Amino acid sequence: MKDPKDFYLTTAITYTSGKPHIGNTYEIVLSDAICRAKRQQGYNVRFQTGTDEHGQKIELKAKEAGIEPKEYVDKVAAEVKRIWDMMDVTYDKFIRTTDEYHVKQVQKIFKKLHDKGDIYLGHYEGKYCTACESFFTESQLVDGKCPDCGRPVTPAKEEAYFFKMSKYAIVPFIVKLASMLIAMNASIKLIFKYFYIAYSIYYSSYKACCYNHNY
Repeated sequence: MKDPKDFYLTTAITYTSGKPHIGNTYEIVLSDAICRAKRQQGYNVRFQTGTDEHGQKIELKAKEAGIEPKEYVDKVAAEVKRIWDMMDVTYDKFIRTTDEYHVKQVQKIFKKLHDKGDIYLGHYEGKYCTACESFFTESQLVDGKCPDCGRPVTPAKEEAYFFKMSKYAIVPFIVKLASMLIAMNASIKLIFKYFYIAYSIYYSSYKACCYNHNY
């Protein structure tokens, strides 16, 4: 059972395309202040931070530096950690997305989603901004360029796994339930009663899925 005095806080993980900026620093200082206050109030604090070490931008930065991407992110992650330690940030865990145990957990979750049929392989196509690492449609572009940073975009197409939202759609379930009730010569009042119950269960399950992430 969860202890009401347990308190978990995680920051956004700092992207390792370069040194941390003022936004990263602002966030870590605020997070640290909250965790220090919670500890003084007697909470069991778990404070986690770390670095995000993937993406085309990192690949390009490593290429410019003449080194492998892993060597590049090793240096940036070490610098991020050095700065947080210099600031005496009281984190409990500094996680890197290239850590072996993190990779294994991602693979475990991915496999479970795949085996359950919750994800499927498809492709995504559009105008891609490498700097922002985002796809845009033609209508979103501003003067043919990225609407966020103003840099040029390039046509791109890549394979990607998508979440199968249709698997959790409520409409097919309601239609099936209605057919069953009608076949049983149920009254309109009873049909609406079961519709309400079914929707309540669906909504509760949806919230649990969103907030608990039980994968």
